[in-house]
Amino acid sequence: MAKKQLAPSAISTDAALAEALGASLRTVKGWKTQPGFPLRSGGSYDIEAVKAWLDGRTTKTATAKEGIERERAARIAKLEAQTAILLRQYIPKGEVDQTMASVAIALKRELDRARLELSTRLIGMTAAQANAELDKSHKRILNTLSDEKWTA
Repeated sequence: MAKKQLAPSAISTDAALAEALGASLRTVKGWKTQPGFPLRSGGSYDIEAVKAWLDGRTTKTATAKEGIERERAARIAKLEAQTAILLRQYIPKGEVDQTMASVAIALKRELDRARLELSTRLIGMTAAQANAELDKSHKRILNTLSDEKWTA
């Protein structure tokens, strides 16, 4: 329905207001029950006040819908992350931290053991012999660490 421009004094009925705003009579009657709707004063509607009320109402409705949509998107993202963790596509930070702590403890244990083993054997060796012993010890430590099961 095309909007007609009527003078504010001519908008004295709900039907005339509906016609001026391009809405149905039922819609206007519904608006009148909403909080803040500018009621008639002096026998006619202030069309500008009604338009301002409608603009404010549209903004509030859009803002509320945006908030609901953001909340919905956040819930979906959380569920997707939880699903990925269950499928082992992602490992939770706490589990990574716990595993790294276990690796650090095992590495320290192996390095302390190597230091004790090598401290007496390296005495009197040439640099080349000492490097060969250190390489063997290095490979043994790496093999020991790689054989460990690092799941939390």
